[in-house]
Amino acid sequence: MNADLHIGRHRVDTLMEAAQSPFLAYLAIAASVIQAEVNNRSGDIYDTRKLAFVLAQGLTSALERADEDLATLYSAKLLSVLSDIADDGDEDAALAVTEAGSNLPPLIFRMAGAYSRLRKMEAR
Repeated sequence: MNADLHIGRHRVDTLMEAAQSPFLAYLAIAASVIQAEVNNRSGDIYDTRKLAFVLAQGLTSALERADEDLATLYSAKLLSVLSDIADDGDEDAALAVTEAGSNLPPLIFRMAGAYSRLRKMEAR
């Protein structure tokens, strides 16, 4: 593993610890998402799963604060990442995506599709 990726993974863990503070939660989670997205470019499934975890934490935080716009954004990004994990054969992720189909509004699926296309373009 290269040094930058190792440092990036450490940053995500440190930022998620800071997210436990009510004063730092929004900022720490947003920074964690950005770093996890950078780390995910490594192509390692560990980083893809970590990105899903960070997005789930962001979604939980947004829902707790009744921030519907942020919850929608995190839902779409999380759905996109879970779809990628499911495409790699993870049955739990596939089940989560299937269950989301009956619970999430169409807007989130459209946003998730756009996010997936953007991530694939960036990977080139």
